[in-house]
Amino acid sequence: MVDTKEIMIWIRRAGLTLEGLARAIELDPEALNMKINNVDGEILTVKEAIKIAEVLGIPRDRLENIFFAPGIAKTQKGAAAAFRANKIEAEKEV
Repeated sequence: MVDTKEIMIWIRRAGLTLEGLARAIELDPEALNMKINNVDGEILTVKEAIKIAEVLGIPRDRLENIFFAPGIAKTQKGAAAAFRANKIEAEKEV
């Protein structure tokens, strides 16, 4: 689950709105809102989380705590590992 309060702080720090962030990562604003606010079981994909982190300039050491906040369901722990692995691969390509 996304740490909603923390991600909103980063959005404001970047001078964006939720709608502006959605446009930047090419996602429907309503869908992004549902995913960030953990509505109806909607979750961010690893790819979406990486895009958000890049747009907002979130430091690598903060990613897991923001996108896979403590207390996440056991089923999402694998997603956290995949997120870290994909982030490392994305950095290698740059």
